[in-house]
Amino acid sequence: MRVSSPTDAESIEPYARALGDSLVAGLPAWVEQAIVTRTASASAAEIASTQAQALDLVETDLRAFLASDIDEQTTTPLAIARRVVAPVTALLAANDVAPAQRDDHARAMHPDDTFDLMPGGFVDFGDEVQSAGIAWGAAKAHIHMKRHAPPPKRVGAIVPNIMDRSRFGDDVVFVEEGSDLDSLDLRMLIVDLDRVGDLSELVSPRFPSIGFGSHVDEKRLAQAGEAGFAEAMARSIFFRRLPEILEGARS
Repeated sequence: MRVSSPTDAESIEPYARALGDSLVAGLPAWVEQAIVTRTASASAAEIASTQAQALDLVETDLRAFLASDIDEQTTTPLAIARRVVAPVTALLAANDVAPAQRDDHARAMHPDDTFDLMPGGFVDFGDEVQSAGIAWGAAKAHIHMKRHAPPPKRVGAIVPNIMDRSRFGDDVVFVEEGSDLDSLDLRMLIVDLDRVGDLSELVSPRFPSIGFGSHVDEKRLAQAGEAGFAEAMARSIFFRRLPEILEGARS
């Protein structure tokens, strides 16, 4: 479940702006380098025109992409930046540059990249773009984790028996002793009364405690009630009621 925050856009905006600015600034140099290392016949006017075409293909969509919500982003900044390959390819072809020798994998991945121009990563556009891309990616990952992290488990259980634990499902966090409870934000604590000592440390005003134990040990069940347990019941009754009990903790 997505939990959006109005501060998400604010927190990622400086990183998105830095990535957009650095990429836009780095594209003309990349275009020029891609051309002059492959042909000496392209004029300065042709290079400038190709740089302008590359920016037209990239800048508007790149800025819009980086300003969009991360959950609406269906591509990547690098994929948008790679559009610069098309105008450079057209210029090289017009200047009769020989196609590059490419292996089968490269041809399958980028069939139209005749001159083997495809940038492999942000670093191909410069170190500044690489640094900005890493920072933006980390900021995006942080927001994604915050939004989509599974909800915390709100039912604790001190239930050492492995077979008993298997009956609880995924809604429960198992703890070993009462001192482990301080760091948890619980709505309920479930305790196997037959396997713990002091019951008083398992009672808190922060959550109700529910105990279960042997049906023949009425004294122990009574001790749980005296210690402040909300309920104490026989093991068979408890496990019959377990789905109802866990549902109550969720509501």
